[in-house]
Amino acid sequence: MPSKRPPKVWLGDDGILRIDYGQHPKIDLDAIQSAYAQHIAISTEPRPIMVLGEGAVTATPEAEAFSNTAEVRAVTTAVALVTGASVIGRLLAQLFLSYRHPKYPCKIFESQAAAVEWLKQYQQGDRGSR
Repeated sequence: MPSKRPPKVWLGDDGILRIDYGQHPKIDLDAIQSAYAQHIAISTEPRPIMVLGEGAVTATPEAEAFSNTAEVRAVTTAVALVTGASVIGRLLAQLFLSYRHPKYPCKIFESQAAAVEWLKQYQQGDRGSR
C-alpha cells in the first residue's frame, strides 16, 4: 500500500537537501508541494537535492509537471534519485527519466554515498539554511 505520510525534508551538514517520501510512495501533487514548501522554509538558496523512496516509487503527471516549474527549478541545481537495491525502483526511475526530461541534471543511484559524491559538483556558495 502506498505511503500517505507527508515527505520528510531536511538539509544535511553537507549542504544537500534530502526529501524522503518513504516506503512505496505514490508522489502526488500534494506530496511534492509539501516537499517544496518545506524546502523553501529551510532554504531559498539553489541546492542539490537527494530524493529518497523505498521500493516502487511512482509519481502522478501533476507532480511530475510541478517538479519542472520555474519556482522549483529556481531552488534546484540537480536531483539524485536514490532507489537503493530495489530493481523495480530503479526501473521506474529509469522509465521516469526516459519520458520526463527534468530541466536540471538528474541521475539515479543505489546508494546515498554515491549520490552525495555526484551532487557535490552542483553545490553553490552558502551551505547553511536561511
